[in-house]
Amino acid sequence: MNVPLSPSDYQTAEPILGRIESAAIELAELGWPVFLAPPTGEKKGCFSGENTNGERWGATTDPLTIRSYCRLKPNANLGIATGQKAGIFVVDVDTLDAHGADGFASLAELEAEHGRLPMTVESASPSGGRHYFFRYPSSGAVGTFPRLVPGIDIRGAKGMVLAPPSVKPGKGEYQWVQSPFATDVAVAPDWLLKLVQAPKAKAEPPAPPPIKRADNGTREYAYGRKMLDGIVDELHGAMNGGRNDLLNIVALRMGRAIAAGWIDEGEVRSTLENACVTIGLWKEDGPKQCRDTITSGIKKGMKNPLDPLPDDDPAEGFTTVSTTMSAKDVAGSSWRRQNAWDMSAREFLYGRHLQRGKVTVTVAPGGVGKSALTNAAEALAMVTGRKLLHDAVPAPLRVWVYNLEEDRDEMNRRLEAACQHFGIEGDVEGLFVNVGFEQPLMMATPDKTGVKIDRELTDAIIAEVRNLRVDVLVVDPFVSTHQVNENDNGAIDVVAKEWARIANEANCAVHLIHHTSKLRGFEATVEHSRGAISLINAARYARALNPMTADEAAAFGIKEAWRHLRVDDGKANYAPRAEAAHWFAHTSVHLANGDNVGVVTPFTLPNATDGVTVTHLDEVMRLAGEKEGPERYREDVRAKAWIGHMIADVIGADMEDPADKKRVKASLAMWLKSGALKVVEGDDDKRMPRKFIVPGDVDPFTVDDMAVGSAPHGGAEE
Repeated sequence: MNVPLSPSDYQTAEPILGRIESAAIELAELGWPVFLAPPTGEKKGCFSGENTNGERWGATTDPLTIRSYCRLKPNANLGIATGQKAGIFVVDVDTLDAHGADGFASLAELEAEHGRLPMTVESASPSGGRHYFFRYPSSGAVGTFPRLVPGIDIRGAKGMVLAPPSVKPGKGEYQWVQSPFATDVAVAPDWLLKLVQAPKAKAEPPAPPPIKRADNGTREYAYGRKMLDGIVDELHGAMNGGRNDLLNIVALRMGRAIAAGWIDEGEVRSTLENACVTIGLWKEDGPKQCRDTITSGIKKGMKNPLDPLPDDDPAEGFTTVSTTMSAKDVAGSSWRRQNAWDMSAREFLYGRHLQRGKVTVTVAPGGVGKSALTNAAEALAMVTGRKLLHDAVPAPLRVWVYNLEEDRDEMNRRLEAACQHFGIEGDVEGLFVNVGFEQPLMMATPDKTGVKIDRELTDAIIAEVRNLRVDVLVVDPFVSTHQVNENDNGAIDVVAKEWARIANEANCAVHLIHHTSKLRGFEATVEHSRGAISLINAARYARALNPMTADEAAAFGIKEAWRHLRVDDGKANYAPRAEAAHWFAHTSVHLANGDNVGVVTPFTLPNATDGVTVTHLDEVMRLAGEKEGPERYREDVRAKAWIGHMIADVIGADMEDPADKKRVKASLAMWLKSGALKVVEGDDDKRMPRKFIVPGDVDPFTVDDMAVGSAPHGGAEE
């Protein structure tokens, strides 16, 4: 085999944006699952399987998913997940200087005894080590384990290696010595397979005792057990890396219930220990660590027992949420800095308003088209992964629409019309539709001690979102999910926070559709949302829909204002607001059953300089150049000699028409910006200082197209 390269042989500049993405897609085309790793050179993933596709580190061969990862982490390194799925395992040879063991000396001894390794795909690490790639055997497993011999590790099942062009700061760049695009992955010789398929098995930790139940038939025990079952579900949904901390927190909660006499400590311990086995923490951290964590939490919790249950206990399956807080529940939590690369990135699923794990609210008056937009057009864009409207979709999503106003027939009409308009053929995968006429969604009702949340229902929603792997849950309208006083900020805050809990625990975006209050001629903003403002305050994103006004239609020369609507960002806690509103238009689709159904489509406002050409500019510059001294055209729109009147004559605009007047002003502004026209100062015929407009020092036929008009606007059919 070749001797190791020194780092100076292959040090390069920092990665160029896009190289990792290209390399990742090329490797994925070989069938090798790839993932993104921190740019620090650490051998771990930027994403976890729990937050992506269920695969370790989010490894994937899907190019759309790879591109979306690279947009979230543009400076990341590139990793390859080894094992049976990739069809490869890797012999990782370390250097003495970098790792304290001379893997090349060990490899030389093995080759002297058994024979040389065949030529195969090979990469060099910045520290001088080598990765030799071999085909994963068709029979028998190859695991991932350190120190096959001193300085040689094996990366097989559940393993990974960093791949070119990844960089290790201060060391250099990973490089291919034998590229997988020019060299075949070799079959490992028998002697190597015998070594790598016989690692020492890790002893399984002893199982915890079976769960002990001590049901004494009391109301307190029923609450304690329900609380414990919910905590087990919470542990099952926890991400790697934070499970031990969560175990301590939930053990503390149960310690309070134990101290209150609701449930037996032995039952809590055995239940939590068995949950550790199920989620893998029992094997990962070991029985002692798990038990110590549980003991620590229980001891802390027992110092602060839960309050006794109220006599007027709410109905079975409900949790009463008071709008006041007990002093016992207040405790400071210390903060410690974390490596930013260990933090999960905000995952925007659609545009910059639907984020995984967060609540978004769309507010609109009746009849504008909020349901046609959110329940049909946007939902179909997300599930198909197509840019049907203004926002692109990085990858197809799974969407659950729960409409509480329409019946199923109307939802079928609306979706079918949208499919026909956008040319969507065949069955639509990943879209789930429920209607309130069949299954109501009443999650909150008033209670004299606060608000009763139907946790049995909300937990069932969370479970179904997880079961269906839903990315976005659309609920239309919000008001149909509760019966509390909609003007009570405290009560609405409780309901909104329950939706936030659903978004967080189900790891999906929750999109609540909401009505406005009476506008009385005003334009709708998110502050005009019906009822208490606490709903908007609890949401991370909010936007408002408005119909096009008569003035807007006149300004843009649009005849049917009612067919157009505008979406404005009203609140964006975790993303910048959109610089401009998005416009949409209603178009009618005729179905085979004879119905005409409205579909919301993207719309672009007419450009004010449509139809204005470079020939017009040339004529304006010629006429402006003919004037001299006080006779020159003026900049002031109030002057009789304002240059806009001449421009109107040249382009054929009617200055009495608001749309045409806007067109004249837009053309003048563009030409001044491009330098085709310029402003100079001088005296008028009364020797008063004025500003005049004269030709600039620019050839009109070299002016950029954007300064002389643009193509006609697209959008909905008129």
